[in-house]
This record gives sequence, C-alpha cells and structure tokens, in this order.
Amino acid sequence: MAVLPSEPTASMATIAERSGLGRTTVYRHFPARNDLIRALFEHVVDEARQVTSNVIEAGGSTTETMYALGPAIVAIADRFRFLADLRDLGSDVIAESTTDPNQPVRHFVEAAQQRGEIDSAHPVQWILTSINGLALGASTEMQAGRLTIEQAGELLGETMVRAFVVEP
Repeated sequence: MAVLPSEPTASMATIAERSGLGRTTVYRHFPARNDLIRALFEHVVDEARQVTSNVIEAGGSTTETMYALGPAIVAIADRFRFLADLRDLGSDVIAESTTDPNQPVRHFVEAAQQRGEIDSAHPVQWILTSINGLALGASTEMQAGRLTIEQAGELLGETMVRAFVVEP
C-alpha cells in the first residue's frame, strides 16, 4: 500500500525493499505479483464492507442511506485509484463480493425491499451488480478527470436512489 500508489509498476523486489522486508518473505506470502495484487483487491473489498456497514448502521432512511453510500463507495474507489489499471486481476474478487450472502449492502437492500422501500421487482443480485457497475463508471469518470470525487459520489448516490428507491 505504501509503494504501489506512487509506483504502480514497482517490482516485487522494490516492494520488498521499500516495505522493509526481505524478498524471500514477500515471495513466501505472494509467490507472484498477481497474488499481491489479488490480496490488495481483497483488502479493498474488506474496507468497502466496513465503510458501507458504517453508512448503513448510521440508521438513515433508505433514501438517505442510498445517497450516503454514493460518496462512501466513491471514496474507496479514489483511495485505491492506483488499482484501476489492474482491475482485471481483481475482477473475480470484486464479483464474488457482490454474491457474498453476508455483504452489508445485500442485507440493507433485502430489508428495504421487505419494507417496500426498494422495488422488489428488481432481484437483489441485479441491484448489487448494478451498483458495482455504477461505481466502476464513477471511478472511470474520475480517472478521466471528467468528475471530481465529490461530483462522482453525489451522482452515484443520486443514481442509486432514482434507480432503486420506491417513491413514497
């Protein structure tokens, strides 16, 4: 995490050296660079789970929570921006995270559907996959410089509300 954001193409030897570890130690945990990148994507998913849990546990209405999830999700995309060009190496980790039965956003969506606040005609998995796709779009727009992090977060939240929340 300390090396790759500023030097995304750093070698494993450089990563080991700058981390204060021996190359053997690094290779014991990550036999190949792709294993290290995959571990970073797993870290992203874990952090996203914690951040989204915090937003959901704040206890706002469904609409307020969806609006708040936008900036929270975008902040994670911005924090791990250095992984954007390596997304293919972590796409399975991200895809698996949307099918996790214990994923906080899944529980939130299921509960909101039961209360009639999110359209139950939309399968939960489709909603989660759509949020992931929207987040990727927001990240792409930030990377291209067409949106600031604030604009991307606001637009993501607004899009999720308009797409999924049932009007009272």
